[in-house]
Amino acid sequence: MVRTDRRVRLLAPAALIVAIVLACGSVFAVPASSAGRGEPSEEFMLTGTLLSAEGAPIDGGCVSVGNREGFGPIKGGRFQFRVTKARPGVHLVSYHRDDGSVVTGQLVRVGSGQREVVVSLRPGTQPLVHGRVVSDAMPDGIPNAVVYLRGELSGGGENSVYIHASADGAFSLDGLAFEGFALRAHAPHCVGSDPVTISPPYPMDVVIHLKPEAVISGIVVTDSGRPVPRAQVFLAAKGSRTLLTAGHDGRFELTGLQAGSYRIEAHGHYVIGSDVMIDLAEGEQASGVVIELPETGVHL
Repeated sequence: MVRTDRRVRLLAPAALIVAIVLACGSVFAVPASSAGRGEPSEEFMLTGTLLSAEGAPIDGGCVSVGNREGFGPIKGGRFQFRVTKARPGVHLVSYHRDDGSVVTGQLVRVGSGQREVVVSLRPGTQPLVHGRVVSDAMPDGIPNAVVYLRGELSGGGENSVYIHASADGAFSLDGLAFEGFALRAHAPHCVGSDPVTISPPYPMDVVIHLKPEAVISGIVVTDSGRPVPRAQVFLAAKGSRTLLTAGHDGRFELTGLQAGSYRIEAHGHYVIGSDVMIDLAEGEQASGVVIELPETGVHL
């Protein structure tokens, strides 16, 4: 039995006793190298110079390798720092201004056993790509949005990195040695964007528009109203299925959802589950969903 303060369509209760298998969820991580996962991690010393288009040393900002925190501030246009737990392969060395925007990047190949990598970064007078991450709620820019880049390497394969937009949502890129690449953006309380393909002619202006996330929240209870602690809540949509464990008070929250139709399944230990269909509009906050499970056989 299902109650909710929203209009939902109740499907036929499941007819099986559900055996719940808990699986560790994988956290999305952007690889810092195109090397194989099985290769042992190593460390190397990154040494380089940072010069303006006119050849003058650049001070301030920081330099990073892949998705690691950058070394800075830069003084006298020179930098040197040790990169640990790095796999052999291709890495992106990039320069970040003090506002967090990336203005130049260079792909370098690190061989197995290589102990030092020397690079020279020279931001151009005009970035190849300049962009901004916006939303309907923040048309002037989303502060510190995360922009993901995935590009094809000239030697084959792909490399993925991420950068942070500045406080006004702006970002700029120069000197990225990809054959071709695509951008995506993410920000709190928003749905991730579709890929934006980047290709010549340059320079190129890009606006990445994020949509507000929809949210479903509620509680799993017995038919006598008692919360079902640690109930298993499944969200199914478009062929995908996501598992969430409710809290000790039976409450759950599903965030980062796009507009569309979703089926929610709730199960307690040794209990017949129930299914609910919910249609979400863009940015809708569907709160107060109550899913009742039969008390018989519920282990609280």
